[in-house]
Amino acid sequence: MQPFQFKQFAVAHSRSTMQVGTDAVLLGAWTKHASPQRILDVGTGCGIIALMLAQRYATAVIEAIDYDTTSVDEANENFTHSSFTERLSAKQVDFRAFENSTKYDLIVSNPPYFNTKIKPTAESRRLARNTETLPYPALVKGVAKALAKTGSFCCVLPANAIKEFIADAELVGLIANEILYIKYNNTAEISVALMLFSFTDKALQIDTVVLYEDTKQPTTAYIALVKDFYLWG
Repeated sequence: MQPFQFKQFAVAHSRSTMQVGTDAVLLGAWTKHASPQRILDVGTGCGIIALMLAQRYATAVIEAIDYDTTSVDEANENFTHSSFTERLSAKQVDFRAFENSTKYDLIVSNPPYFNTKIKPTAESRRLARNTETLPYPALVKGVAKALAKTGSFCCVLPANAIKEFIADAELVGLIANEILYIKYNNTAEISVALMLFSFTDKALQIDTVVLYEDTKQPTTAYIALVKDFYLWG
């Protein structure tokens, strides 16, 4: 499998548990913070989101962690081959056992999605895609512990997990501030949501982006969101 080429870097993703996908790219492009200096990427996989944030935030130091050793190895190789290598690092760690005295300005995660009885058979892919390795309550508990008081936590979730995740987050003091619903086209149901949480209680902002026109062409809104990364943007 050839590396996925972006405007300022390339991402090899043949060995990671999860390959480069639209959800990760959307999260990396949309994630919000005025000027984070320390960023934590939880469940980095091949490192795509960490690389995108390194491009977006020129002074930020980004730590990436993942449960899967092979993914961490590939992420570190991608970091080494990028122009942001001095500000990027990846290590193998279970976030449930993650300990760090540093508080992060921004935490991002494309977390395991599925909590069902039907699971992928390949062990590494099964662990990456299912919440058994990082249940939502454990994820938000870890985020609340590691996030600076003025920090932001951004993630991407399937539509059917939004209410559950918000409730779990509120139990640890994290409040949903922004939600961006993603639809494949105008007639499709909402597939996923990009979400921003913080410790600040303020009015929830909700918006929607449709990715494709009926003609299968990317919408203006989609192009605007990813224009700094995709070659066609």
